Amino acid sequence: MFEVNVKMKVVAASDPGNNRVCNEDSYVIDVEKNLVVVGDGMGGHNAGRHASQVAVAMFQQCFNDLDADLIKQITQDVYEKKMFPVMRLIACIRLAHRKVYNESLANRDFHGMGTTLTAVAVSNGSALIGHVGDGRVYRFRRGKMEQLTDDHTYVNELIVDKDIMPQDVKKFQDRNVITRALGVDLGVKIDIRSEPLQAGDLLLICTDGLTHALTEAEIDRIVKYNRNNFDHAIKHLIDDANMKDGSDNITVALIHVQQLAHSLSGLPFYKQTIKFQGESIVAVENKILKRMIKSEPFYQKLRCNFLNLFNKSGKN
Repeated sequence: MFEVNVKMKVVAASDPGNNRVCNEDSYVIDVEKNLVVVGDGMGGHNAGRHASQVAVAMFQQCFNDLDADLIKQITQDVYEKKMFPVMRLIACIRLAHRKVYNESLANRDFHGMGTTLTAVAVSNGSALIGHVGDGRVYRFRRGKMEQLTDDHTYVNELIVDKDIMPQDVKKFQDRNVITRALGVDLGVKIDIRSEPLQAGDLLLICTDGLTHALTEAEIDRIVKYNRNNFDHAIKHLIDDANMKDGSDNITVALIHVQQLAHSLSGLPFYKQTIKFQGESIVAVENKILKRMIKSEPFYQKLRCNFLNLFNKSGKN
């Protein structure tokens, strides 16, 4: 059940950066479902762009079309009825992963492609976050900026294990190496989080092109400076990222929660890493995916999404 008593403003933009010919980032905004999905592709030639486009479009379509029974089948290893909106996110990410993975095996040009994916859905007064890779979600609340996602990177694992200090990240040669991505392995581990919202909350979703170029203090300053104009905030962030670095594609989305109905209790705080799906779940995913792809209305909508995403992906 999607909550209609939430008033939100959502803006987003993507830029190829200064050094890239192709923009491998993709994003989609579904205003009706209070949904934002951002992907950052990787792979040779156009494979990275294709991977991110396929993933975000597939996620959106699954989010709209999967019924409760199919969601339960895909998440049967972790299913919790009381957390059904969270199960929907898991199912959508798993099917997006399966679609990218299958295409990477079927087409030589796409072999080895993958993509990060960060999805934020506002439902029942909470922000539901599904996350794989090194994209990030920040929350701005009462003047405080907080990162709500963990980077799935080799260097972040070193920080967690205290092998290096956070201030050493900029000097670390392998800081761009990610440890999780959609489409790379047979299964995928997914971080899931549910955060109860408050009126006035601002959520920032971005790819690593922004966070590698700007410090958190710089991002915080720019967002607060442009608090009354979110389009300006995104342009300011992208312009400064290009000025300081610009070596990667940059995608930024902002969700401003303007109003919440007083009756909304919200889902409880929930944070979990969902394990790799087993072979039985993979078989279910492939069966459902095959059925969906054969559906003519689904195929037409997915193709339309590809075209829209291509047009949104910035300069090419």
